[in-house]
Parts: sequence; C-alpha cells; structure tokens
Amino acid sequence: MNDVGANRDTTEQLILIRDFVEKQRTLLDIVASFFDSTTNQYNFKAAIPATISSDRNHHWSLGVHGVGIRITSLQTGESIDAHVGILDAHDIFDAWRLAEYCDSISIPKQDHAWWKTTLQRLAEQGSITPHAELADHFELVN
Repeated sequence: MNDVGANRDTTEQLILIRDFVEKQRTLLDIVASFFDSTTNQYNFKAAIPATISSDRNHHWSLGVHGVGIRITSLQTGESIDAHVGILDAHDIFDAWRLAEYCDSISIPKQDHAWWKTTLQRLAEQGSITPHAELADHFELVN
C-alpha cells in the first residue's frame, strides 16, 4: 500500500476510535452517575439501572456480566462493552472492545486479531499510547 492509502486508512481508523471513545465516555459518565462512594467492582451491579438515555430520544439497555457491562442501543443495536477497570478511565480502549463495537455497527473484517495488529501499528506511529496500568489497553494521543 502506498503512503497515501496508509494515511487514509490510519485516519479512518482514528476517526472510528475517536467516535467509539466519545460514545464510551458519554455512556460511562451516565452509568457512573448512579454510583456512590461505596460502589466498587464487587457491588456495582446493584447500582446499574436496566436502561439509560443518552439524549431525549436515544435509549440504551445495560447488561451486567462478570466484572463488566454491555451498553446496547435499543434503536440501532450499537454496543459498547466496558469492564470495571475502565469505569474511572472512560477514554481507554482495547482490540476486543473495538472489534465488538465494529461488529455491532456492521463494519466487517475488523475482528480482534485485526484490531490488535492495527492498535500496535498506531502505537508505533505515535497516534495512540499504551495505557500505563492496563495491559493491551490504549489511549488516544491528543
């Protein structure tokens, strides 16, 4: 692939990641608003409602699993999956979550292995940076 094509692909990937991170941040901010000072990784399930609204007309279902939560649009089926480790760091992402998100919005051929390779390449280019505490998680470079 020539440099122009590689730059276009990188730009498209970063746009998708930014969109994902923005939605994740918005939704996790709403979810976190139901928590109080006693909420932790062991009791957070009790604090989470069955549905939330991100604006007047967009509603999301919340499904708790293990130490995580799947937030799914009732209108579009779009899905954001998060685990308790990122409830305090809403801007981080990993290959698995991006692959799940892409699948939910019908972007083909961007599975976990593809995203893992892509994220490594973006990190090498300096577009994203590894998260300091969570292995295989990344943050956008501003």
